[in-house]
Amino acid sequence: MTFIKVNAVNIGTTTYICEKILQDKNLISLITTQKAAVNPCACAEYDMQRDAMFEKLGHCYEEWLYSDGVKQRCCYSMTGKLLPGYSDGGFVILDGIEHSINAIHDGCCNNNNQTLCKTFYNITQSDTCKLYQDQLSEPRSIPVCERRSTGEYRDDV
Repeated sequence: MTFIKVNAVNIGTTTYICEKILQDKNLISLITTQKAAVNPCACAEYDMQRDAMFEKLGHCYEEWLYSDGVKQRCCYSMTGKLLPGYSDGGFVILDGIEHSINAIHDGCCNNNNQTLCKTFYNITQSDTCKLYQDQLSEPRSIPVCERRSTGEYRDDV
């Protein structure tokens, strides 16, 4: 019987998974182009709690459904502010990739390797809430009602 000595330091570990994903130019390109399809993160957790598009997972909120094969996780600090990026922030999640995004995140960010973690967030960083603010600041029409009995117009409804 012959035994082959295998060095399994990085093979199959989450660090290996992270490095493999961060070198996949096709996947990086896909993530970059698909980010536009996600719903934006609210700037404050208070607003996110009222957003029916997201479910609460710990200190984060994740979209219920994929949109064009991608969804978003938005994470918040203990004071309720959005954490945009490295190291505890949210990230975009692709549907149908080989490894779960949680395994990739853990491999990149739970091993004290700041370079890997920052690279992960440079590629997958969640929305910064600017798009959410833009939605709130869009002009909205103000309803105007006409009283049938008098024909008067009111805009205080």
